[in-house]
Amino acid sequence: MTNLGIILGSETKAQKLLRKIPINNLVFMTSKELQEAGLPYRTAQRLESAVALVNEAMRKKKRRRTPLLNAADVYEWVMNKIGTLPREETFWQLCLDVKQRPLGLETIALGGISETNVQVRRIIRNAFALNAARLIFIHNHPSGDPEPSPDDIDLTEGIAKLINPLEITVVDHIILGQGDYVSMAQQGII
Repeated sequence: MTNLGIILGSETKAQKLLRKIPINNLVFMTSKELQEAGLPYRTAQRLESAVALVNEAMRKKKRRRTPLLNAADVYEWVMNKIGTLPREETFWQLCLDVKQRPLGLETIALGGISETNVQVRRIIRNAFALNAARLIFIHNHPSGDPEPSPDDIDLTEGIAKLINPLEITVVDHIILGQGDYVSMAQQGII
């Protein structure tokens, strides 16, 4: 029996469905569209859930295997995760393994339009929870200007000094602006 036959509970149903809809199109259909194609409600739900489960596993597998080796990679990865930039200043922590593969992106602090209150304790807790060897900090400037402020530089240097004895390295701090970013590592600040 084919995999589709197993999911549908009948190889006959699977072959009948495939005569109507090519398998490449089948995986993009909603349960409602599958019902319109003749599948019962529960079967359509089961097929849609199976496809969603595979898609989720593939996304997670791809994320874990792709090292983020430069600021452009990090920017693209983070923007895919967060979508549009929030209106208030937000500080994220990207935890990485020793090969710089992402382990998780955590929101550390939310602020107003010009500052956030970052707690080092939370950064350390998240790094330990994910067994991170490296960290990249990311935050946005709601003004749209991604240039680091003196406070941004002081904060980054201070956190790096505190966590370095814990064998956790701050690799970069990327500031997001309107359609642009600045990497403190590329500027030689870190």
